Amino acid sequence: MKNEESMMTLSTDSPVRVFSEFQPLEEVVVGRAYAPEAFDLVEDPELRSMLQRIMRETEEDNQALAALFEKHDVKVRRPELIFDLMEEKNGAGQFKTMDLGTWKCQNPNPPVWPRDLTVTYGDKILSTYSRAMSRWCEGQSFYSLFYEYARRGADWRSMPPPLLSGKRKTYAAYEGDSILFHAANILRCGKDIFHTLPGGEAEGGKGTRAGIDWIRRQLGPDVRFNAVQKHGHLDGKLALIRPGLLMSWLPKDQLPEKLRSWDMIQLHTQGKMPEDFLRLRGQRYYKEFIKGWLTEWIGYVDETYFDVNVTSLNESQVILNGRNDWLIGELEKRGVEGIPFDFRHRYFWDGGLHCITLDVRRSGDCEDYFS
Repeated sequence: MKNEESMMTLSTDSPVRVFSEFQPLEEVVVGRAYAPEAFDLVEDPELRSMLQRIMRETEEDNQALAALFEKHDVKVRRPELIFDLMEEKNGAGQFKTMDLGTWKCQNPNPPVWPRDLTVTYGDKILSTYSRAMSRWCEGQSFYSLFYEYARRGADWRSMPPPLLSGKRKTYAAYEGDSILFHAANILRCGKDIFHTLPGGEAEGGKGTRAGIDWIRRQLGPDVRFNAVQKHGHLDGKLALIRPGLLMSWLPKDQLPEKLRSWDMIQLHTQGKMPEDFLRLRGQRYYKEFIKGWLTEWIGYVDETYFDVNVTSLNESQVILNGRNDWLIGELEKRGVEGIPFDFRHRYFWDGGLHCITLDVRRSGDCEDYFS
């Protein structure tokens, strides 16, 4: 019987190969929400119905997005649902705390956002850690998929488990003793990586200096790292459409010097939030239940620009969040087709199409776009 070490080296032809955000897409992971039944034990019937509707419609949209990818000859993979969310105690439903021995994980996030804590670059999969208690075990949902990729030749590496404490509420508080970084802070552009700042350098930064240093070491000395002087997920601020073309709501002088010569579609507004979401957010049970129990799920949607959170099929086709005729027109002027897709509950999840997908393989080599 082969041992585990030999099993992990069955193939040197890695199924993972990604060097940019825009080369032709061949394989992608699409996220997954909890099943509606996960909220059967919620006592308030209006709240229960609302949550079940969000879960049901999120999966409908995920399946529609998968079908869109497959229509363009892109292979689609999905994560697993690992945890039960609620249990009945003393005749009432309550959220379970997953006791994994070393850590206790409360209200575990569903694997909706595969991009947030996974970097794919070259033949590597880098699994990272967040400070949020509900995200400590998020990687479990992707484990069997990444294990399969590793057996077939991918170089899968996991960030060392940090010294996590639910009492520390900012990433700056973890500076000096923890390796943390959100993968969604990063965009890939051939030999260059663009990234936002960690929490010790920018208020609201999602990670520590040791976290970005760890990623830098994994990718090696030939990859150039370029800081964007902002905090948070970079895919909510900047989209690299093709070599020489980008979209952003940031002023051009706030972009790294390398990107300032590129043609830029300047986005000016995040657009109006839908009325049903504004109505939902104003209700008592949303404030008491969602913000009380699911704080790490919902994010800070007021700061999110969904027009920039897109995913590219190739250098001439990009899938957009909803229909923005002005943006479609600006892309068309530059020879790019904007394909509208309505991810209905992006405001609840605070995640657009880049967040809810993870590109596994894109054709093409590692180019130097700034030589």
